[in-house]
Amino acid sequence: MVNEFAVYSEYSSHTTNISPGANVRVFNHIDNEQGDSIKLSQDTGVINLKKGLYHITASATSCFEQVNATPFVKDNSEAHCQLSYAAGEQGKEPICVGNLVAADMTPSLIDTYLKVEDSASIVLEYKNGTQEAEAVSADDNTSGLRIFSRISILKMAYPSSALA
Repeated sequence: MVNEFAVYSEYSSHTTNISPGANVRVFNHIDNEQGDSIKLSQDTGVINLKKGLYHITASATSCFEQVNATPFVKDNSEAHCQLSYAAGEQGKEPICVGNLVAADMTPSLIDTYLKVEDSASIVLEYKNGTQEAEAVSADDNTSGLRIFSRISILKMAYPSSALA
């Protein structure tokens, strides 16, 4: 069996408006992708998985400043990342929730396994507090190489009879 895996990243060098609640991370860089069981829609951030057992690790980070604050004041409200089914898929509860962090570039992390019976569409979300904010770079990064989120997915070798 050939290992099937994918690693996707969200690179950014600019500010992004963040709404209160869950915000889908839109991965704009395919670091590596092997096989046909894991596919990314780069327009939406939705990751499509075929039947199988997957080991998923992810991280998401941000630094928030309050919108319309003069001068900008750091918003140190609590935040976390979460792995969820895409809109219209299964339940509304997250698949897995990452550790709670201050929105100060400290990463929230996920490490989980997901059994997919037929197919599934998933997203990585970053959930901030209740204030409208802007996700900002910690410094003047013009290289475009700042990673705000990354997800790594490995399809595990698993007997097909166990998935039936």
